[in-house]
Amino acid sequence: MAHAADLPAAEAVVTTVAGEAISFEELCRARFLAMDPERAAEHGPEEPAYLRARKDFEQANGKITEEWWSSQRVGGIVLTVPRTSMLKAVVGAQTGARLHRATDWVTRDAPDVAAAVQEAEGLAVRCREILRGTAQQIALVHIFGAIVSLLGVLETPRGDGGMDRALVNFERDLSGAARYYRRAAARTTQIFYFWGMIVGVLVIAVLTTAIAFLVKFLLKHGGIDVAANTFALMITAVAAGGLGACISAMWRISSGTFTSDYEAGSTHARTIGGFRPFIGAVFGLGLYVALQAGFLPRFQTDASDFYLAALIAFVGGFSERLAPDVFAKVEKQVVAEVDSGDSVTVTSGVRGGG
Repeated sequence: MAHAADLPAAEAVVTTVAGEAISFEELCRARFLAMDPERAAEHGPEEPAYLRARKDFEQANGKITEEWWSSQRVGGIVLTVPRTSMLKAVVGAQTGARLHRATDWVTRDAPDVAAAVQEAEGLAVRCREILRGTAQQIALVHIFGAIVSLLGVLETPRGDGGMDRALVNFERDLSGAARYYRRAAARTTQIFYFWGMIVGVLVIAVLTTAIAFLVKFLLKHGGIDVAANTFALMITAVAAGGLGACISAMWRISSGTFTSDYEAGSTHARTIGGFRPFIGAVFGLGLYVALQAGFLPRFQTDASDFYLAALIAFVGGFSERLAPDVFAKVEKQVVAEVDSGDSVTVTSGVRGGG
């Protein structure tokens, strides 16, 4: 970007191609030219060219809600917030609030300030990608305020030590914004995780129904008769296990013990959330099969009881330890039986050969 004061008048005119969004650097240039004293005396403080450029910029990026402009050089920083549909707000979709800055000319003689502003912009990018809705806007406003306070010192020097104090205050304000971002990001990730579970539950419902009809058709076609009660119990186990997994996750979210990598992104959180009911459903079905196979001897006499099967499957999905522990014991028992059988076979073979 060129400094407007160093450009010939013909080159300083801001032009836009039809259908092409104006950049923020161009908007800053238009603003600087509009505020030029000689041009202001001729055209007024709000030059039509700047107003047109601002309108085009807001149309492409959203309404400017916070703004700061340099009075000495081409540069500025604004916060834009586009309109968000109610559906996007409900499901936690990208809301698009964004911090735009063009401060290279403002900070060209202050490398410490340039580095600090760059650090703040990095945090702003994380807020834009991770946060949503009101939390996103609040975090970006905090960052905007920290940057503006620092840049204001360059515009109006405050004597010896003024910049050092401004940098200290900036780091304090940015640290506060970062703390807010981390708290808000954790809450936002919980919303992503929840919606991922909802999608997972719907997919399980569709798949379970389709698989049940397909298996029933294949068994009937093969002349194999399976009692309807068996199908009902298996579907109950799948549903109870998936529900238990979802309730477990929501319990941890409400109690504040839910943890996740919020900087992995919304897609990651939704995907992991979608896995959760699948895992619970498989655990529930696995425990039901273990119950029917006799690996839970204390409940064997009531193995076909609907309520017992539902309870065990629900607990299997709810507990992150029960199903793995049961499966580990089943594995040890099966391996022990197989090893014992192999040992007998080998021994008999050796004796027979002798």
